Amino acid sequence: MRRKKVGALDILGLLPKILTENLYENGMHRKKPGVLSIKATLQIKGRDKQIDVSMYCNKEAVATIPREQLEAKLTADLQSISLQKPFEIKTTHAFYSLADARDISRARQNAFANTILQAHLPYCLHLPSGQEMIVTYGSNKKAKITFEKIWTQNAIGSSEVDFFEKEHGLYLQKGVLTGPRNPINPQEGWEQKVTGTNVERTRDTNGIFRFSRIAIQFDTTVSDAQLDTPRDRQPPDDRTVVDSVVDEALAIVNTMLGVYRHVTKEDWVEPIGFLAVNDIYFVDLNRGVYLMSIGHGIGGAMINRPEKEINKIEDMLLSAESPPLYEILLMSAETALHKRSLTLAVVESFQALEIFITRYLFEAYLFAGLPEAQANKVLNVKWKIVDRLKEVLQDVRGVKLTSEPVLWRNWSRSYFDVRNPLIHSGRKPELTEAQSAIEANSAVITWVKSLQVKAKSVPLAEEILNGKKRPFLRKLINLFH
Repeated sequence: MRRKKVGALDILGLLPKILTENLYENGMHRKKPGVLSIKATLQIKGRDKQIDVSMYCNKEAVATIPREQLEAKLTADLQSISLQKPFEIKTTHAFYSLADARDISRARQNAFANTILQAHLPYCLHLPSGQEMIVTYGSNKKAKITFEKIWTQNAIGSSEVDFFEKEHGLYLQKGVLTGPRNPINPQEGWEQKVTGTNVERTRDTNGIFRFSRIAIQFDTTVSDAQLDTPRDRQPPDDRTVVDSVVDEALAIVNTMLGVYRHVTKEDWVEPIGFLAVNDIYFVDLNRGVYLMSIGHGIGGAMINRPEKEINKIEDMLLSAESPPLYEILLMSAETALHKRSLTLAVVESFQALEIFITRYLFEAYLFAGLPEAQANKVLNVKWKIVDRLKEVLQDVRGVKLTSEPVLWRNWSRSYFDVRNPLIHSGRKPELTEAQSAIEANSAVITWVKSLQVKAKSVPLAEEILNGKKRPFLRKLINLFH
């Protein structure tokens, strides 16, 4: 049942109406707040667009406000809204050079490689501060990572003792936890505010009390000319030279995190999709860059999702309707991609397609009149995803994926060149391969959902259920299509 507008007020038509309405659903009494509806005109790309906006209000309080005062307040409030995100900042760069010749000489003498990058991790890796490790990555390239543990302001006074033992992990004693203060102050953030000494959060993925700062040294081919034109974008992926350096550092860090996670069994230390870089120094050029690391970006804050989405959420929650599993897996694949968990991204995207197409074909056979047991038997015989996208889809819809050459080419490339080597040989996918796999599987699902229902004749199913064999020539034709 859709939410009804309660206490509607049309200020353009000068027809204030304060209404009271009680809603009864399933024997439950639900009293809705008043809803103030307004016709507003916003500019989008220089053109006026009229929209209807709403807000919850106290209808009794609204009724007491003089019309002129109410209109003035609403007019001022409408100046704060937009149908588009007004801006988004990804990062900022501030360039510098070392002025002291001794500092320059010392940096060049001590450098492992020609580029030094400092970054923060959202985890505290339990490695001694000053620990150095060589990472082999990519095409046998080498990088050096130096680790340091940093206590935050939530852990002021904590010990800097940094012993390690051959067989056992060591822990700090005399831990003290302070807070939270009740009642909770929500302006301190979504998490309850706690501080402490010699403590850390279990399975911490946000560096609450302590995190790791790292320095990465690796070789790059950055030139003075590239740093002199940092705003020039390089096709086709719209990346600056600094972005490319950060991307390479991220690959190094994720290689290290994967090994650390494997050895320590700290499973919450996952690959990261964003590296909080503070400083990059190009030793041979004596050029440096300070970066503002702000995650995936900071932009104008969203007020609310569209009302149709709000209604959909409300309806699904009330009816106990769960999101389709294949959609959950596709979104999980996207999340894994952004976190650079590329193996998981590929596996989840293909699993999403498998689950979707299995259910889709099963329901198509039921619509064609097959009992559930017979529909399951057909799908058990034709269990390979390629067969289902060709022969079985042809059976229920009269068309196969190979009928769409571009779609088939993109999907089959991801299936045979990315998914199969990963599943059968453990070959790790590249970022572009994982992106392509998600896009291909999503495109196939969208295309299949658009297909029209065909006649109820299902010859392939009938052959399987009746034990008939298809002529050799027909098998040969299907093999090559």
